[in-house]
Amino acid sequence: MTDYTATQKRSGLNNMNAYAQRAQLGDLVYGAASGGYPLDYPGLIYYVNNVTGSSGNSGLTWDDAFAQPSQAITAWNTAQALLADIKTRGIIFIAGTLTAYTGLTALPEYCDLVGVGSNPLGNGPSVPRIGSDSAAEDGVLVSGTIRGLNCYNLQFQAGTAKSCFSIENLYKSGFYNCAFMVNGVAASCTTGFTAAKLSGVTFLNCHWGTASNVEPTVGIDITGTHFHHCVIENCKITGITAGFRIASGTTSNYGSIVKNCIIASDYGTLALGIDDNATVGQCIYAGNYIAATKSNELANNNTLRFPGNYVANGFAAVA
Repeated sequence: MTDYTATQKRSGLNNMNAYAQRAQLGDLVYGAASGGYPLDYPGLIYYVNNVTGSSGNSGLTWDDAFAQPSQAITAWNTAQALLADIKTRGIIFIAGTLTAYTGLTALPEYCDLVGVGSNPLGNGPSVPRIGSDSAAEDGVLVSGTIRGLNCYNLQFQAGTAKSCFSIENLYKSGFYNCAFMVNGVAASCTTGFTAAKLSGVTFLNCHWGTASNVEPTVGIDITGTHFHHCVIENCKITGITAGFRIASGTTSNYGSIVKNCIIASDYGTLALGIDDNATVGQCIYAGNYIAATKSNELANNNTLRFPGNYVANGFAAVA
């Protein structure tokens, strides 16, 4: 049995009110369909507010909140190492304010990042936004491997030639009602979401878009060897060069499904809707609406993995 320190025990008592708050976030955030946990699930809870918070605070209540998500992530990673129990999850509540949060260069494992504020599928006050509103900054730029990260109701945004969310390897994680947005600058960001390896990752009800009439160059870009046992469902994915792209070096492309998504351009021209170049394995694409300008056939790996998609204007997705 874990022997918690006095400080950790006090932290748990200070955070008991957060379980009731968590219950009010709704089925999307903590329901069974989105990987929810029992209300008495053990773990530490942190609060972030870049208006009232401070790096010198404990982060354990809204009145004593951290100023940046990075500070809460550091606190959780430290606590998790002390607990030495990967079954314990952390929760970080991030308040939507007038000001975007600084981009992240580190992420927590076995932790939930929860945006508290407006729906993130837009811009403006009270949207919990990570990444600059105007500068050329990545929303998330992380190397290494992260496991057990769930993100809810957050917007990740990037400026010129940057990525909204870029990670090397991400496993057993999920994004629920999140947005990947180009910020208010005049040129496109590189990618909405990019990873070398994804395994067991879910994107549900997520949105790719812009605050400046300029879209990501590529909406989702898988650049490495693995894309398996992932689900991308009910998402709006946009881009300029490609909406959804898998590299030719992807040799573990199985057990994944992209379904009921819209893959199209909002403001310009999307060259390739689905650009799946994987050489081994089959991701399934089902029931998607795809609007792109380049015509090609779905010949790579097996056309049977494209059931029931609607391709606008007679142009097919690329494979």
